[in-house]
Amino acid sequence: MSGMEYRPLGESGLMISAVCLGTWVIGGEGRLTGKFNASTTFSEDDNRSGNPMFRGEAFKEHLAAVEKLKPIAAKYGKTLAQLAIAWNLHQPGVTTALTGARRPEQVEENAGGAGWQISQSDLDEIEGIFAGLTELE
Repeated sequence: MSGMEYRPLGESGLMISAVCLGTWVIGGEGRLTGKFNASTTFSEDDNRSGNPMFRGEAFKEHLAAVEKLKPIAAKYGKTLAQLAIAWNLHQPGVTTALTGARRPEQVEENAGGAGWQISQSDLDEIEGIFAGLTELE
């Protein structure tokens, strides 16, 4: 799957959403950090080593998508994580973005994903980037 995914939350009828590049949620297990490149490998004790999105052509494709997102984030003076959070908050019916953080500076960065607007043309461009990704099962 790619693009926006809505999932029902139990019997309540409420919908939750995730920013997806394939099955990529906000933060993308480090993909939005810019630390990875096509030659990055993960040790066997790292859960990403068994994830098809972190191997082969799919990994390269997702890295290319991240590169396409960087100029959009830079245009707003935001990080990729902040762009992902803001994009999520721009989706119909979404009022909250659930994010994770291990360090206080990540909490501060995540907070910068709220309270600003992405133009419709940039939202459309982001959707186009998502739409171009190979679906993984």
